[in-house]
Amino acid sequence: MAGAYYTKKPRRRDPDLSTRLYLRADAAEEPKPNVKQSPASIAQWVPSTLGGGQDGVSEIFPLKMLLSPGSNEAQTIRGTLAETGALHYPWFKAWVSPPLKARLFSGGPGYKIVCDFNEGSSLHNMYPKVYIYIWKGDDSGLRGLLSEIGFTQTECDTTDASLQTWESNFTYEVQAQDGDRLVIEMMGRDDNVKTVSYLHAINIDGAIGGNRESYFEVYLVLTFIDNKKPYMQLLHSGIGFRFKGSFRQC
Repeated sequence: MAGAYYTKKPRRRDPDLSTRLYLRADAAEEPKPNVKQSPASIAQWVPSTLGGGQDGVSEIFPLKMLLSPGSNEAQTIRGTLAETGALHYPWFKAWVSPPLKARLFSGGPGYKIVCDFNEGSSLHNMYPKVYIYIWKGDDSGLRGLLSEIGFTQTECDTTDASLQTWESNFTYEVQAQDGDRLVIEMMGRDDNVKTVSYLHAINIDGAIGGNRESYFEVYLVLTFIDNKKPYMQLLHSGIGFRFKGSFRQC
């Protein structure tokens, strides 16, 4: 159910049947959500002007999720923020995929998030919370929710340049249409009763194999539309192949 704080065991990943989208530091293009869609009440907005401005209640500035990795090891979203004395949710950022080719996202296929999440202190008790959905290609709103999870199995660590992995399954079924976007909103779940200040940080846009590599991997083969060219692109193991007419994304 939406909002539940658990993780199901994801289906086994077939490396030939998955799509990896890297969390980049560039501003996402329209169509994209301009306000957060998660119903979670946000207690802290982690400082960042990546994407064009500071996210807040009235507006957010999503970033791109791309098939190609970054190379800038210095990109980070971070701040030392005072805790509220009760369970609460800090906001980090939203990432938006390229335009999708129409397909069914059925409830069940798994996904994983790999990134360098830092909580500063083990007393912080910060875990990732994600809200994953399909955004309509005509920019008119949410097509449908895929997953809302507050992870509880792996706490964020206290060391920069240390990658962690979180896995779960999609909970809901959504029929995406041509031009729709896959969106992930990244938050924290601060499970403590402290009133002191702790670091909240996520490092992004790193190179493949680096200690700040960050990505969202879906255990499905997704096809993307290239709005600038009359074809789509197929990437497999870092090699691009082009075919006349249409392409599949691995």
